[in-house]
Amino acid sequence: MKKNAVILLACISLTLVPVRVFASAEGVCIEAVNAELSREQRIYRTILFGLTPAEKTKNGETRFDRKGNPWIKMDDNTWRTQAAGYKNTTWSDMQMDIMVERDALSPSPIRRGIFETKKVLTSELIPSLTQSMRALKCRVETVCENALATIPKSGLAPGATWSVQARGCIPFEVEPIYACQMGAEKNSDGDYAHKASEVIGRTYCKKIAGELLEREADVLRLAVSYDAAYRSLLQFSGHFESFIEEFRASLLLPVRQAVSLLGRLQRIPCFLSQCDE
Repeated sequence: MKKNAVILLACISLTLVPVRVFASAEGVCIEAVNAELSREQRIYRTILFGLTPAEKTKNGETRFDRKGNPWIKMDDNTWRTQAAGYKNTTWSDMQMDIMVERDALSPSPIRRGIFETKKVLTSELIPSLTQSMRALKCRVETVCENALATIPKSGLAPGATWSVQARGCIPFEVEPIYACQMGAEKNSDGDYAHKASEVIGRTYCKKIAGELLEREADVLRLAVSYDAAYRSLLQFSGHFESFIEEFRASLLLPVRQAVSLLGRLQRIPCFLSQCDE
């Protein structure tokens, strides 16, 4: 009986080994997809709010490098991180500007945001903001399509690129998500693991991308409302200041002149008998 139990336990262990490896591969792929979606979100927000040079940032601000590692400004010209392989590394402001994550189509990540545009109404920013939101939608959907295209592959060479086009969007030249290569792996039944893992691209990524877009739409509505209120306040204060200047010049000047005249009435000679009374 004891011998049978040992054999049964060994069989169960052998059965679970491929499943455990398969689940680990899926977890790595999901982590890579999340990292890509987070990167697209951060780049999108730099389009809205801008990205200043590292030298002008305050202590405590966080930036991400091209590998997705977070860096915190600890002091003047000093950036540190706890990412693996960089714990004892210090970057200067110049290094941070060079290594900060960026869009492949943009030569420099340092930019002025749409909301930083001066001397315009908020309504004039709506077309640019709408187009930026549309671009974000295409980019996050491209991430999901890229993951779905990578899952059946195996042995892709580092640095390889291919064209991925989401529905209704222009094609993007992107690198495969190497962590999602599962074409060579098999599950416990001997079938290719990517058959089941395609749910990452078809279901998981689509769901997370939809939630991301919904949240960013809410944030954009809040930012537009705040920007409109702030610009309206500035316009009101400017017009009110001009009104106060005119009010002081047109109303207070006659009063001031009348007061100075009252002080001179006693100097006017009187030739009537009633003056003595």
